[in-house]
Amino acid sequence: VGIKLRNLIGKPLLIHYTDPRPAPLEYIPAGVRREAHRKSSQYYLSSADYISMGTKEAIAYMEMETDTKLMNRVFVSPDSVAFPDMQFLDKCKTNETHLVYLGDIYGSRDVHPLLDAICNLRNSGFDIVLDIYTDRLTEVYPDFVNIKGRTNNVIQALRDADILIDIDGNDQYPVFVSSKLKEYIAVNRPIISITPVNSPSATICKDLDTILCVRNDSKIITECIRHLISCYDSFDYKE
Repeated sequence: VGIKLRNLIGKPLLIHYTDPRPAPLEYIPAGVRREAHRKSSQYYLSSADYISMGTKEAIAYMEMETDTKLMNRVFVSPDSVAFPDMQFLDKCKTNETHLVYLGDIYGSRDVHPLLDAICNLRNSGFDIVLDIYTDRLTEVYPDFVNIKGRTNNVIQALRDADILIDIDGNDQYPVFVSSKLKEYIAVNRPIISITPVNSPSATICKDLDTILCVRNDSKIITECIRHLISCYDSFDYKE
């Protein structure tokens, strides 16, 4: 429709990609569907006067996948975050340290190093639980994992959190800033983003004190949680 309108009225056409197409192989494997996505993207990209995408990594990835040079027609336009400011969200007092993950664990996301890290800390005397808000279960979790189900009361779920957890896929070409991280950044809680070292999230959050981007390795995650607990009361979240 956009291309037809452009041809009809002569106005420039801007196409915004929230996610790259074709998606990374971890989500759309090789085959007929992936090839169809590639060909349609080649058509749209060649027809647009301007293209915007959420990250520079997505731009490089789509140029490679579609063999299309976007050059000076493309720019980064981060996806917006429509979420209330919760810089002063009060904390529900509990005996345990609550790690909270909002949403499903799917695709190439691997929760097992996080579970191993929590288990290690619990064996060292830390009283830690993991709250997961999902209805999409693919396995049986240890007893320190609370499956909360999907919720419409997101603010209460965030209020219950001591530390917020984001898990990126272990993709060959990391191109996403997860929607979870975008929601978390408005909240006065420390964040652990489990993400590849060359991901957009790792680039954006580099050198921050309250958002730690770490590889999906149980030893690294263990030390990350231990560190955040030790300096929890010193964070002001201004960053």
